[in-house]
Amino acid sequence: MRQNREVDICTDWGLLRKITKKLLVESLQNSGLLPEDINASVLAWNCFKTLYVPTKAGSSRQLSRPDDEIWEAIAKAYTSQSSQQINPQTLEKWLLTCAKAVRSYRYPTPESLNTPKGGDDAWEWLDNLTGTQQKSLINEILTQEEEQTRISQQTEINKILVTAIAQLEPQLQEILQLYYGQELTQDKIAKKLQMQQYTVSRRLKKAQEASLQSLANWSRDNLHISVTSDLLKSICIVMEEWLINYYNK
Repeated sequence: MRQNREVDICTDWGLLRKITKKLLVESLQNSGLLPEDINASVLAWNCFKTLYVPTKAGSSRQLSRPDDEIWEAIAKAYTSQSSQQINPQTLEKWLLTCAKAVRSYRYPTPESLNTPKGGDDAWEWLDNLTGTQQKSLINEILTQEEEQTRISQQTEINKILVTAIAQLEPQLQEILQLYYGQELTQDKIAKKLQMQQYTVSRRLKKAQEASLQSLANWSRDNLHISVTSDLLKSICIVMEEWLINYYNK
């Protein structure tokens, strides 16, 4: 679907957020990677998708590179699920290789567009389209897919965390509201609720951990990632960002 090597519609990070596991595996197999290297790359991609969840609405095509804190969390999550310890820089290289493999597999060069595979000549109709028409069609398709994926992910995460908060004791909900919504310090919350600061700290942590566990369970059940104590700490980054946005609407 790309004439003249037009493969820059998505950033690498936007592309990796958008693809399926099936497409990734097929792309890596097509690139000639060994099975063990494919498994390692898929695990790295799973950790990336779990921990790099954009919280701002908008096109996912122009996602920027994750910050260093996210990379450290991804590396920590990978190590917790693998016998191999990998640094963030290596993981980034692996993921960029994954993005390159997907582009090569899904968006072939112009020479290969006219070569039917398995007797399928369905691509030949593209030859009759102008470059502008092709770009418009591709943009429309990708925009629809992105929007559906973004809405689906946000809906799932919002539903899980909103439900988790609703199940908390009223006082824990109030502490979350004061801490994230009104941005009060633990000392000020303690004075407002007439309790000790260490009590506020303990209850705030309890509320955070309940939400964190709900999000981790969802990641395990939907992304098929083994939940470990290290992974829980990593997912905490995503949850913290969500809580800040949720209480500051």
